[in-house]
Amino acid sequence: MELFDILCETTENGNDAWKYTHTSLLVHTIFTSMYDIVYNLHEIKELTPAQESSINAALKYISSNYKEDLNIENISNKVGFSKYYFCKIFKQQMGTTIHQYVNEYRINKAKELLAYSKLSISSIASKVGFKTTLTFIRAFERSTHMTPSEYRHYY
Repeated sequence: MELFDILCETTENGNDAWKYTHTSLLVHTIFTSMYDIVYNLHEIKELTPAQESSINAALKYISSNYKEDLNIENISNKVGFSKYYFCKIFKQQMGTTIHQYVNEYRINKAKELLAYSKLSISSIASKVGFKTTLTFIRAFERSTHMTPSEYRHYY
């Protein structure tokens, strides 16, 4: 729209050089944005069906076993990739690390329990797979910017 407005303006003050520069900048910005979009699509398309199905299998495994002691080696072994290769393709497809994904998944489950149950914070921490209550509280605060108690009180 901004480009259209510039092109539609009349040349009353003789600011043709400014209009040309501004138009060139806008066109450059448009092409840069288009390049970024195409590049991102290209990277996503490079995932093979085996990689994609392995990521889906990992997500399913996480949702079924989030209460257990999940680590990257267990998950990558479950889907049949090396730990390093699996971490790379997981981050590429999901936009987050496997560790961050597992923590966020557990925190979302904890939010449900905080809102709909009267379980203690330590019980919830262990039910969603955190080893210690302190680790749970720190991860919860980092994710939601409030403590589990504050979250329970607010919701």
